[in-house]
Amino acid sequence: MGTEFNADLTLLAGEVYLHNGEWKFSAIGQSVSGDLRELCRQFSLELQADAFTKQSPPVKTETASPKPAAINLKKVELKKAGDKINLNKTDSPLGEIVVNLNWTQKTGGGFLSSLLNASNSVDLDLGCLFELKDGSKGVVQALGNTFGNLKQLPYIALDHDDRTGTSKGGENLRINGDQLMKFKRILVYAFIYEGAANWAEVDGVVTLKQKNGPDVEVRLDEHRKGKRMCAIALVENEKNQTLSVQKVVEYFSGHREMDRAFKWGMTWSAGSK
Repeated sequence: MGTEFNADLTLLAGEVYLHNGEWKFSAIGQSVSGDLRELCRQFSLELQADAFTKQSPPVKTETASPKPAAINLKKVELKKAGDKINLNKTDSPLGEIVVNLNWTQKTGGGFLSSLLNASNSVDLDLGCLFELKDGSKGVVQALGNTFGNLKQLPYIALDHDDRTGTSKGGENLRINGDQLMKFKRILVYAFIYEGAANWAEVDGVVTLKQKNGPDVEVRLDEHRKGKRMCAIALVENEKNQTLSVQKVVEYFSGHREMDRAFKWGMTWSAGSK
């Protein structure tokens, strides 16, 4: 709790929640510019008026100085599988949520020699499974040219396909947060479309960027060689108030196996791009 929070009155240190019968703690580190009233308003809580009547005496200081500009936490990293955080709850719609995949092909050793042959280079793709409240299910990914749609169903769209890992912006899934109440769950994943299934050779990181809160980062740091598919994060609707993000980072042989593990119940066939 350093000086970066001096301009704000309230600090959200973390949240304690019950998950699969176990209590969990998730660090937040998010400042709130308002007082207890503002904090309660953001979480739709109602307190009696006397909860706000007691005021602490002002702190005397020798010299007066202007308050520094508010500096909120810019990034929260989900470090372990099962770590979970809710996106900020606001009275306004969530707006566009961007899920970014950035990766590079490491060089050196045997992998460097494989880069001399373009057919052996790695092509890492971003995608997601989605399930809506009305029961609709589907996939958004470059494979099969199912790029989705941001303004219409499924309200999720993939912007482009980075086949080399050299794009500075990486690949982005865009989620229309204004349609929050239509979503049930979204499983964000990456898969190696071309090249050896060696995740240690790919420095992959997924960052979820929200409009009114810190970035949420998940690193592909638990490698499983020989498995082409990695389920990265599960995004779920939280009582139509916001979305939660939970780190998964679990590896599978392909779409079918991942589908079964998360009980999506879809039919799969071979595809290409």
